[in-house]
Amino acid sequence: MILVPSEPPPRPWHVSIDGPTAAGKTTLATGLARASSGNVAAPGTLVLDTGLTYRAAALVLSRQPDLTSAAFDRALLHLPALWHGGDREHPGERLVLMWNDQDITDRLHTEHVTAHLPLIAGNAVWRDAILNRHTQLVSHSAPYNLITVGRDTTPTLAPASALAVHLTADLEIRRQRRHTQFAHSPDHSTAVGPETALDVRVRAALRTRPRTLHIDSTHLTETDVRTRVLDALTAHASAVPTDPDGTRESDDRRAAHGCRGPRRARAR
Repeated sequence: MILVPSEPPPRPWHVSIDGPTAAGKTTLATGLARASSGNVAAPGTLVLDTGLTYRAAALVLSRQPDLTSAAFDRALLHLPALWHGGDREHPGERLVLMWNDQDITDRLHTEHVTAHLPLIAGNAVWRDAILNRHTQLVSHSAPYNLITVGRDTTPTLAPASALAVHLTADLEIRRQRRHTQFAHSPDHSTAVGPETALDVRVRAALRTRPRTLHIDSTHLTETDVRTRVLDALTAHASAVPTDPDGTRESDDRRAAHGCRGPRRARAR
């Protein structure tokens, strides 16, 4: 998807979101992207969900069991992992992943694809190829704001992000969320287990990282979580001059973000 930059030139920010399965990472990422859309001080926000790339790779492997490393590398080139998070006119826009000009997003959480995930995660060559692809996408994301999402995206992909968010929730809450998410998709996997050793290591690593926000979303709404992150971005002098509920900000608050003049519609 091609985005038309707004005026004036932006000062991009980068938020990385980590946490266990069904903690609300992608929901937070798309909410932040929508909240920051329409900002005259930023041309748009891109979301990189690393987990979807892994699932797309598992889908490719499920169709080509004899997949070679060279063929895997070529497949990654057809898996663009950057998406526009929506804007005021399209607030319901979802993350979409394309492969060979086909929208494969709805196929990524089936039981069949989920069964192939360990084969991808357990292959060091394929893991490195995915990380290299993600690194390339991050390095070419400017001038857009960027949100990276994954189980360990901050330590591996975004150690210098302006703000790292570690998101978690009680196991039963995470299970309820996943069942609700795929309630109308009986072929989709709704399995959610306890935190893994990787989840524990990432949480421990982020405890000592500056500019990190730890949120237990068990008893919080989507708006509560998004507001906390937006407030943290403001505290870290990152420009996100749109309120969480999409309302117009005061001139004083917009001035604090370095915006000048009245708000106007984005160019398209």
